[in-house]
Amino acid sequence: MDQLKIPLPKRSSTEHNSPKHLKRCNFPGCEVEFIGINRQRYCEEHQKKEYHKQLYRDKYKIQADGVEDTSNKIICHDYKVATTEIHVCVCCKKEYPLLIQKNIHIYPKYCPQHRNEQKRKNYWISSSSESSSSLSKSNEVAFSIN
Repeated sequence: MDQLKIPLPKRSSTEHNSPKHLKRCNFPGCEVEFIGINRQRYCEEHQKKEYHKQLYRDKYKIQADGVEDTSNKIICHDYKVATTEIHVCVCCKKEYPLLIQKNIHIYPKYCPQHRNEQKRKNYWISSSSESSSSLSKSNEVAFSIN
């Protein structure tokens, strides 16, 4: 009645439960067939670190294009050195310098005075009150002429 319990050997970390299949590499232009597990998509060559940027660039561009961000703009570039460009603020229409850096594609739409949401609201409120006061002054001038 007493049964002996013998511990079973543990699997090594290299063993997988997934069966291996003959697969074709998903890298564009690569027709290599390899034996891999279910989730493996690329051959030995294209799993190297140097190909990661090429493999996942389209994935990140699609996500960036699909997202509408009100405070940032996406500037696609291939600059190797940081350069300064002049951009126009969406809020006040003034020019401001913008440092474009290597491998960074998301930049602010607004100048430093309007980067904050509260500052933009204050600017729009003050500009709308100024425009309405200037309209009322122009109406008074028009009525006084007639």
